[in-house]
Amino acid sequence: MITDPDHAGAVKKICITTPRLCKEENVVFYDMPGYNSPPNTLYEDQTREKLAHADVILVAKEFQKPDLVDSECQMLNEYITTSEKVVVALTCFDRAITVEDYQTLLKISQREWEKQGVSSEKVVPVCDLAEFNTGSVKRRIESLGKSSSGIQELKRVVSKSAIDSRERVVAKKCIASKNSLIGFWTNDLCPIIKRDYDVLSEVQFEMNTMNETELKTYFILYSFLLVSKHRL
Repeated sequence: MITDPDHAGAVKKICITTPRLCKEENVVFYDMPGYNSPPNTLYEDQTREKLAHADVILVAKEFQKPDLVDSECQMLNEYITTSEKVVVALTCFDRAITVEDYQTLLKISQREWEKQGVSSEKVVPVCDLAEFNTGSVKRRIESLGKSSSGIQELKRVVSKSAIDSRERVVAKKCIASKNSLIGFWTNDLCPIIKRDYDVLSEVQFEMNTMNETELKTYFILYSFLLVSKHRL
């Protein structure tokens, strides 16, 4: 362990090996140096770069401290381009005193994150200690009206957020491709068809979201038009 801050820059890479993720495929975890770490240009650049390319940004927030502090608001406003990527894990919810205390703290947390554009469904209370079969902890969370640690729910929310994030990227690419196709048809092929065959084909392309079958048809048509353009 490096305790002298002056030597921290000597660390280039830290690898953590665990068998608990062996079943996960195509998953890369980035553990940021900390958005509220001491001022460091390298940290800021690394954080911005990784967050920009992440499908999901998992933010750990202590359950008993629901109010967002300035550094957290700054992180959301300056580092994260879209709140749709954010999932919040409210850690150690077993420290709530009563059911009423639990519900009050959860509502405050949800309200705070909703102000930042994060829906309440993506704010998940968790208690990791309950995953280790600790009897006293399990009894504790049961006394708060909870039947599980919340870890599985967090996994479900993260997985859904990752899928939604990738779908948004694909949708943007499809729209760009469709615009390119329409421009190719209108500006390149139609003038040639009208000139050589005295016919102007009126093909209308729907700009609404296509289903899977329509997308396949679209790509086949796109390929055909590219070949046609080359031959013409």
